[in-house]
Amino acid sequence: MLCFQQVAYGGPSPNPRTGHRPQVKAGHRLHNNTFRACSCRAQQDSETLASLPPELTHARNVKKAGLVLSGGLVAAGAAYMLSSDTELSAGIVQIATKALAAFAFVLGIAKVILQDKLAIELYDGGLVIEIVPSLKGPGLQEGAVEVRATGDLRGRGAFAAKDIPAGTFLGWYQGNLLSEQQYWHRYPSGTSDFCIGIDRQWTIDGREAAKSSSFRLSHINHSSSRSNLQRRTMRRERKVAFVTSQPLQEGQELLIDYGRTFWLGREHQELT
Repeated sequence: MLCFQQVAYGGPSPNPRTGHRPQVKAGHRLHNNTFRACSCRAQQDSETLASLPPELTHARNVKKAGLVLSGGLVAAGAAYMLSSDTELSAGIVQIATKALAAFAFVLGIAKVILQDKLAIELYDGGLVIEIVPSLKGPGLQEGAVEVRATGDLRGRGAFAAKDIPAGTFLGWYQGNLLSEQQYWHRYPSGTSDFCIGIDRQWTIDGREAAKSSSFRLSHINHSSSRSNLQRRTMRRERKVAFVTSQPLQEGQELLIDYGRTFWLGREHQELT
């Protein structure tokens, strides 16, 4: 059955031996306006969908519209195969064809308007449609971000050393690319402060990059309420980029929402 799923990957699946859930930075948790047309496996995303914040109500409504459309197409196909009325069957096929054409037209218009902010790609056996930040903004100026102590239990963080405009491309998340098996071999407990998930199979481990005194994306701390960054996940290339979502003033800390799964089991440590 064809359906539209909200992609909510946060890294590897739970450890098959211990049942521990990975505490990785969700690779594209911020957008959540991400949908995939594929064979229905909604149970994989049920937990994430149940915990979506209120601002994503519109995204869920779009998902429901996709489900209605796909269900209608499946019903039309079934009716066509079962119907002995040739005239009725032709009418059903015509309606289904028009519905698909309308969807393609709307998607095309959206792509023209949003340009590179609307990502459409075939991935993992499905069609991924995602609202993403543009990577065509200004690049980060040298020395624009400094790494220093936060003054609290977080240790170090990334702070603007000068004003940074909105839409600035901060760079790519650096680290070792780990498969699901490699991740659990390295982090059997599931706790990995510098890992960011691309999908259920691949994770980037920025632990070594975070040791650098120079700015790396892995220096950026979490905040669910004060986030001033967005991310862009390139699934096929297995890369993650960060972009400023608002202007940053000198001295302001760079923050991003890494998702609820990152703090699973240690919610008391989260600084919102």
